[in-house]
Amino acid sequence: KPGGICILSTNMSAPLHGEPHDYFRFTKHGLKYLFKDFSKIESLEENGGALLSIGQYIVWGIKEKLPRFLSLPLIVSLNFILKKLDKIFYDPRFTTNYVIVARK
Repeated sequence: KPGGICILSTNMSAPLHGEPHDYFRFTKHGLKYLFKDFSKIESLEENGGALLSIGQYIVWGIKEKLPRFLSLPLIVSLNFILKKLDKIFYDPRFTTNYVIVARK
Protein backbone atom coordinates (compact mmCIF):
# COMPACT_ATOMS: atom_id res chain seq x y z
CA LYS A 1 0.00 0.00 0.00
CA PRO A 2 1.48 3.41 -0.88
CA GLY A 3 2.96 5.06 2.19
CA GLY A 4 3.00 1.77 4.09
CA ILE A 5 6.05 0.49 5.94
CA CYS A 6 7.45 -3.02 5.70
CA ILE A 7 9.57 -4.34 8.58
CA LEU A 8 11.17 -7.64 7.61
CA SER A 9 13.63 -9.91 9.37
CA THR A 10 15.33 -12.66 7.38
CA ASN A 11 17.61 -15.54 8.19
CA MET A 12 21.16 -15.48 6.86
CA SER A 13 23.66 -17.78 8.55
CA ALA A 14 26.12 -18.00 5.72
CA PRO A 15 28.95 -15.74 4.59
CA LEU A 16 28.34 -13.44 1.65
CA HIS A 17 29.90 -14.55 -1.59
CA GLY A 18 29.63 -13.43 -5.20
CA GLU A 19 29.23 -9.85 -4.00
CA PRO A 20 27.42 -7.73 -5.00
CA HIS A 21 25.33 -10.20 -7.04
CA ASP A 22 24.30 -12.56 -4.22
CA TYR A 23 20.57 -11.78 -4.53
CA PHE A 24 18.49 -14.80 -3.64
CA ARG A 25 19.70 -15.89 -0.23
CA PHE A 26 18.26 -12.78 1.41
CA THR A 27 21.58 -11.01 1.56
CA LYS A 28 21.75 -7.24 1.93
CA HIS A 29 22.22 -7.05 -1.84
CA GLY A 30 19.21 -9.30 -2.48
CA LEU A 31 17.04 -7.31 -0.09
CA LYS A 32 18.01 -4.05 -1.79
CA TYR A 33 17.04 -5.63 -5.11
CA LEU A 34 13.70 -7.00 -3.80
CA PHE A 35 12.83 -3.60 -2.33
CA LYS A 36 14.00 -1.54 -5.34
CA ASP A 37 10.42 -0.43 -6.14
CA PHE A 38 9.87 0.96 -2.64
CA SER A 39 10.28 4.71 -2.29
CA LYS A 40 12.87 4.42 0.47
CA ILE A 41 14.85 1.84 2.40
CA GLU A 42 14.95 3.43 5.84
CA SER A 43 17.36 0.90 7.34
CA LEU A 44 19.05 -2.37 6.48
CA GLU A 45 21.09 -3.85 9.30
CA GLU A 46 22.93 -7.03 10.20
CA ASN A 47 22.22 -8.73 13.53
CA GLY A 48 25.17 -10.65 14.85
CA GLY A 49 28.32 -11.79 13.14
CA ALA A 50 30.17 -15.02 12.46
CA LEU A 51 30.52 -16.21 16.06
CA LEU A 52 26.83 -15.74 16.80
CA SER A 53 25.94 -17.49 13.53
CA ILE A 54 28.12 -20.49 14.35
CA GLY A 55 26.93 -20.38 17.95
CA GLN A 56 23.33 -20.62 16.76
CA TYR A 57 24.04 -24.02 15.21
CA ILE A 58 25.79 -25.20 18.37
CA VAL A 59 22.89 -24.03 20.54
CA TRP A 60 20.37 -25.83 18.32
CA GLY A 61 22.39 -29.03 18.62
CA ILE A 62 22.66 -28.76 22.41
CA LYS A 63 18.95 -28.05 22.75
CA GLU A 64 18.06 -31.09 20.64
CA LYS A 65 20.39 -33.55 22.36
CA LEU A 66 20.48 -32.61 26.04
CA PRO A 67 17.69 -32.46 28.61
CA ARG A 68 16.52 -28.96 29.47
CA PHE A 69 18.07 -28.90 32.96
CA LEU A 70 21.49 -29.40 31.34
CA SER A 71 20.99 -27.47 28.11
CA LEU A 72 19.50 -24.27 29.51
CA PRO A 73 22.48 -23.14 31.65
CA LEU A 74 24.88 -24.16 28.89
CA ILE A 75 22.93 -22.23 26.25
CA VAL A 76 22.65 -19.12 28.42
CA SER A 77 26.40 -19.22 29.11
CA LEU A 78 27.29 -19.78 25.45
CA ASN A 79 25.04 -16.94 24.30
CA PHE A 80 26.59 -14.55 26.82
CA ILE A 81 30.17 -15.47 25.87
CA LEU A 82 29.56 -15.54 22.11
CA LYS A 83 27.76 -12.19 22.16
CA LYS A 84 30.76 -10.57 23.86
CA LEU A 85 33.30 -12.24 21.53
CA ASP A 86 31.21 -11.51 18.43
CA LYS A 87 31.77 -7.78 18.93
CA ILE A 88 35.54 -8.33 18.84
CA PHE A 89 35.55 -10.54 15.73
CA TYR A 90 32.58 -8.90 13.98
CA ASP A 91 32.43 -9.05 10.19
CA PRO A 92 29.27 -7.73 8.46
CA ARG A 93 29.63 -10.28 5.63
CA PHE A 94 28.76 -13.14 7.99
CA THR A 95 25.57 -12.46 9.93
CA THR A 96 22.78 -14.27 11.72
CA ASN A 97 20.07 -12.26 9.97
CA TYR A 98 19.15 -8.94 8.37
CA VAL A 99 16.40 -6.53 9.32
CA ILE A 100 15.09 -4.15 6.68
CA VAL A 101 12.65 -1.29 7.10
CA ALA A 102 11.29 0.05 3.80
CA ARG A 103 8.60 2.56 2.86
CA LYS A 104 6.33 1.89 -0.12
